[in-house]
Amino acid sequence: MNSSGSNKLMAVISYLSVFSIVALIFSKDSKFVRYHANQGLCLLIAEVIVGIVKTVVCTILGFIPFIGGIVGIFFYLVGVFFLVLSILGIVNVAKDEMKPLPIVGGFKIIS
Repeated sequence: MNSSGSNKLMAVISYLSVFSIVALIFSKDSKFVRYHANQGLCLLIAEVIVGIVKTVVCTILGFIPFIGGIVGIFFYLVGVFFLVLSILGIVNVAKDEMKPLPIVGGFKIIS
């Protein structure tokens, strides 16, 4: 695809949580940035959903000593997984690739 430097920067920013919206606003004419902004936005939505589920589950099960610890470790690993997905997205940008991220990459929010 051979995108320009500013488009690459905006595409990288897309994987930094809420900055996917900023990247979309400033580079809405770039197909490359829009693709990665969509990926970043899908990732952000998944993180918010998991955060809400984590809050509910930890509120309910957090007081049970053994179960609360296991739930905490599980959600920590989910957070690491989201970090890995963000890094994978940034690597795709660096390679000028438009590859979908695992799990969240199949959703299209931005057309």
